[in-house]
Amino acid sequence: MINNTNQDEMLVKAFFDEHTHEIADHGFTKRVMRHLPDRSRRLNRIWTVICTVLGIVFFIAVRGWAVIADALSVCFRTIAAQEVFHLSPLTIALSVLLLTMVAAYQLVSRELNYN
Repeated sequence: MINNTNQDEMLVKAFFDEHTHEIADHGFTKRVMRHLPDRSRRLNRIWTVICTVLGIVFFIAVRGWAVIADALSVCFRTIAAQEVFHLSPLTIALSVLLLTMVAAYQLVSRELNYN
């Protein structure tokens, strides 16, 4: 049975390979396709906005800023108590800021290249 199905598919493919003709449209089809809205891109952006809004609402609902402040406070106190790293809080803050800026740049450049 499987062999018959494969043979049928091969016959259909051979038939269409022989009887398919390209119609010269001088690039008309490509131009039309470029101007059609890309449904997947639109859905992707809508989904991103929905998830971002839900994330912000959740962050506010669980008082995320307090959790982050407590975690950073513990990190800074631990680093100061251990004296493992001789980094000032300013150095750490600048490092976090730099990493955030690099991530934002990557996201923006990826979006610009996607369009």
